[in-house]
Amino acid sequence: MPLLTGSSSSSQNNGNKGSVPMARWAYIAFLFYSINMLNNWAFAFNISVPVHIILRSFGSVTTMLAGVVRGKRYSKLQVTSVVILTVGVLVSAWADSMSKVSTECEVRDTLRRFVDCVYDRANR
Repeated sequence: MPLLTGSSSSSQNNGNKGSVPMARWAYIAFLFYSINMLNNWAFAFNISVPVHIILRSFGSVTTMLAGVVRGKRYSKLQVTSVVILTVGVLVSAWADSMSKVSTECEVRDTLRRFVDCVYDRANR
């Protein structure tokens, strides 16, 4: 019944308290806070929400690179999966940047036509 009530006995954890040093908790809390602040700061650069979500999916790439640095080996399937995900992220980011460029041009052209129209009417 310990699983249902949430209580534990000393036989389940071998009598250890299982405490984590406060410095370790502070480090983890600092990393969590920093990453969330950087994620929110990204919106200051006029990044759309879908692209922000897509770019955050690059986590598998960084995890794999960190694993390689630490000596971990990955299977061909794992590497292929990360490559496919990376290509998808790059294509999505490129498509979004192209749509923003065309939208900015349309807005600029519309504004220019409006100013020309106002100028023409004022000079009549």
